[in-house]
Order: sequence, then structure tokens, then C-alpha cells
Amino acid sequence: MSPRFDDVMELQAGSLQFAGSGLHAAMKDLSDHWTALGDALNALEPMVGEDLISQLIGASYKGIRETADETLRSVVSGLQSHGAGVHQMAANRSTAEQRAIAALGPETPA
Repeated sequence: MSPRFDDVMELQAGSLQFAGSGLHAAMKDLSDHWTALGDALNALEPMVGEDLISQLIGASYKGIRETADETLRSVVSGLQSHGAGVHQMAANRSTAEQRAIAALGPETPA
């Protein structure tokens, strides 16, 4: 930890909301780009011929592509969940701040 924070992490609801929104936007962009790449690859098909070697290459390509798609979709889903968690953290932080202020009671003039 940085000595500047004396081992304390400062959290502000606004910065947490910004971070959560950034995660969601980044995962949306990644998902959109992946879909566009898949569409471009689909437009190239059929990529293999009728001979045995071409068929083996085609089957390998299909398996790799399916695995990559499954992996990427899992990553996107996980990071979207992290973004949702950060948004919830921001809401919890904001609620805690409001409760702490309310607990102090109204200000009294001196």
C-alpha cells in the first residue's frame, strides 16, 4: 500500500459508478467486436475443400472457434458481473454515507 493512504483505501460512490459503467462499456465493445469478427469469418465460408486434409483442417478450425467463442463469452459474462458488483458497491457506499449523515442529525446553529 502507498504510505499516502496509510493502508486505507478511499472509496467514493461516484468513482465506483464510473468504474462499473466502464467495465460494462468495455465488455459491450468486446462482445460487439467478437460478433463482427464472427460475422466476417462466416462470410468467408466455406473455407475448406472436399479432400481429407481440408476436412481435418476445417474440423479443427470449427473446434477452435467454438472453444474461443465459449471462452470469450464466459470472460465477458464474468467481467459484466464484476461491473454489476462495482455498481452495487457504489450503491451500498452511497446508502451508508446517507445513513451516517442522517444519524448525525440536523445541524444546529452555534
